[in-house]
Amino acid sequence: MEKSSFFTSLNGDRKYKSSEFAEYFASFLENGIFPNPKTNLEVISNGDMTITVSPGKAWINGYFYFNTDNLQLKVDYSDSALSRIDRVVVKLDFVNREMKTYIKKGTFASSPTPPDLNRNADAYELGIATITVNAGVTSITQSNITDTRMNSDVCGMVNSLIKVDSTILTDRFEEDFNNWFKEIKGILGEDEAGNLLNKILEVENKVNNMKLEDTAITVKDANNHFTSDKLDKVLDELFTFASDGKSSIATVVGSPLLASDTFPQQVSKIQTLKNDLATNLVNKNVNVSASSSLNTLINKVLNIIPSTYKYATGRSVTDGEDRFYSYKNDAKHGYTPTISVNALTFEPDYIFIWEANPESKYCFTVYCKNSMFEFPKIIFSGTYYLDQTASGKTATFALKDNLFVNSAGFRLPVISWTSPDYKWVAIKI
Repeated sequence: MEKSSFFTSLNGDRKYKSSEFAEYFASFLENGIFPNPKTNLEVISNGDMTITVSPGKAWINGYFYFNTDNLQLKVDYSDSALSRIDRVVVKLDFVNREMKTYIKKGTFASSPTPPDLNRNADAYELGIATITVNAGVTSITQSNITDTRMNSDVCGMVNSLIKVDSTILTDRFEEDFNNWFKEIKGILGEDEAGNLLNKILEVENKVNNMKLEDTAITVKDANNHFTSDKLDKVLDELFTFASDGKSSIATVVGSPLLASDTFPQQVSKIQTLKNDLATNLVNKNVNVSASSSLNTLINKVLNIIPSTYKYATGRSVTDGEDRFYSYKNDAKHGYTPTISVNALTFEPDYIFIWEANPESKYCFTVYCKNSMFEFPKIIFSGTYYLDQTASGKTATFALKDNLFVNSAGFRLPVISWTSPDYKWVAIKI
């Protein structure tokens, strides 16, 4: 089938679809983002659970995308146990006839991988970045973001599709040379032309095999930096300086650096160590990024929260009523509702429970493992009237009967019979 475009329409006889224009433009440019400026569609952390996509342009299959302002996108919350990798993509949507940038959420896993890009009859996606959402994090740092704009497998730069076949150029040059050589032979004769060609090849061979044999070359002002001013000696000293420098760096830094590494290899290994340090600090809830200086990362170690500190939060409803013993007279208190939680991984030192949706009064319970009172474990529960039209109720309970606090969870009383909905926080110091 023969196709041509585009011609002026006469009485509607030349109508073209947008896809035909896209097909036309796609024959000139490859898919990707535009290279200038270098911040084109760059993904930046905002220090919370959002990221910003910088202004920029993209090109997909002849369709044009332009983000004119900073675009803020929200990252879904993390899981308490597993991590995931999200992907920031520019999507050409044929169904909705639009191009948008959005976050494509990954799947939670112990070893997560980013989601695949859609490239089919309905859509075509470019991946401009990935976001690692580690377990339990409440913010995304720049070190969690991997820039994939330069990766031609998922994105790449817009480039021209118009290329010249080098084989055609070589054949043309060879043809022109043979024609010229025939003319030269016609002027000089076959022997003279052959001799000329031999001389040309001889000069070319000497240039290709040229060696610097004069070791007495003097280097100007070399004595200010080297012990000798002779070129060969200066070069020997330079190699010695470089070797000693690499050995010194490897000795100070230690494994995995080696004295036999090249300088680029040492730089790469030091950067990896620095990135690992930044990641470990982030995992300890210290706000840093891989772009921070090594001195900054070392100083940030002081901000690490002790590993013994643990906490958990949640929301529960009351699960029944019972009578429990008071500390003061060892007599049972009146019937009281309870809150039960069975999903802890540590035994808390403190537990705070409070009414989730208070109206006229506010009910609360406090548990202290090592109390300031005369008893080692105390449960204090009370009711406070918000409008102060009535006095509150309080009670102090003993941790006995079916009340408990352990590494698996807790069951504690609350003095309320009107609201079943409570929030809680358990803390281990």
